[in-house]
Amino acid sequence: MRAMSTQVGIPTGRYLEVASVRGDEPYRAERPFPVTVVPARLLDGTRP
Repeated sequence: MRAMSTQVGIPTGRYLEVASVRGDEPYRAERPFPVTVVPARLLDGTRP
């Protein structure tokens, strides 16, 4: 099973999917604060 993450945002007052990443693919969000999410790292027990 591969880890995955779906990010949603509210740019127009409604929830919209803004990204869908899997495995080792990083996603960089800027709002509400800068963060990079790598789904596989969420399950591997390591710290960023």
